[in-house]
Amino acid sequence: MPRLKTFVKWSGNKSRSLKHILPKIPEFETYYEPFLGSGAVFLSLAPQKWVVNDVNPDLYALWQTLASGPEARRFMKCFNDFACVLAGMHKTELLETCKELTQTLNTSRASLKRSVLYLIMKSLVYNRHLYFKDKFKFYTFDLNIHTYADIYLFSQKYADNLRAVCAFLQNSSSSSVHNKDYTDVLKSCKKGDFVFLDPPYVEDHDYQFVYNKEEKLDDRFLLDLRKQVEKLDKKKVKWLMTQADTPRIRHLFGNYFITEFPVYRMPKKKFVKELFVSNYDTR
Repeated sequence: MPRLKTFVKWSGNKSRSLKHILPKIPEFETYYEPFLGSGAVFLSLAPQKWVVNDVNPDLYALWQTLASGPEARRFMKCFNDFACVLAGMHKTELLETCKELTQTLNTSRASLKRSVLYLIMKSLVYNRHLYFKDKFKFYTFDLNIHTYADIYLFSQKYADNLRAVCAFLQNSSSSSVHNKDYTDVLKSCKKGDFVFLDPPYVEDHDYQFVYNKEEKLDDRFLLDLRKQVEKLDKKKVKWLMTQADTPRIRHLFGNYFITEFPVYRMPKKKFVKELFVSNYDTR
């Protein structure tokens, strides 16, 4: 089966870093990913047993819907209906429509239509940033949409991959999707399992977007991460974490294995170093 690709745009997703990540993952019984996001690593591995989680309610609803047979079929029909309408629009009309549709996310409740809209708007918006100052807002298209005539989201290739993702999620055994605090998800880990951690990075920046309502990323978040991986150590669970290369991270996790890998940051328009932190030797 061809390697599955992520179907949702998410800032910080690891699609471009898979060549660095996948060789470092050991054999395991059950795969855990408590900060799922776009699920690029998860889908590339396509493990037989898995437990995934994301605290973002819209992202959770999206994954949960695709993992349900009847709901996924309804989702695909709704997605295709939207895609057919939007694909036929001139880009000026499409931009205004995206702005209007995104505004509805501020008042609509959880539903199949909301999940479809969330997926489409996240895929089209600039740099995957859709949530600003406690409100959904669509500013402009992603850069590649300005450049190319065809939009990947509306292509047959995208639809085929989305169907393949649905089939994988629905055919997996002993697997589950959660929407809760990551610490609760990690409680069920046992020896032989593997945890991939891709938490939000705590860095100095002036970005106005956030991924989750009332999200607080500070030193307490990092200290809690440290506490949680220590619990995994005691259970002899192997874990691998991606992190920003900051003095604080190197200090907090200095007694673990740390290696560097390059990542292209679009806002800076250059490659920067990020870190692998693990409780086993990945070299």
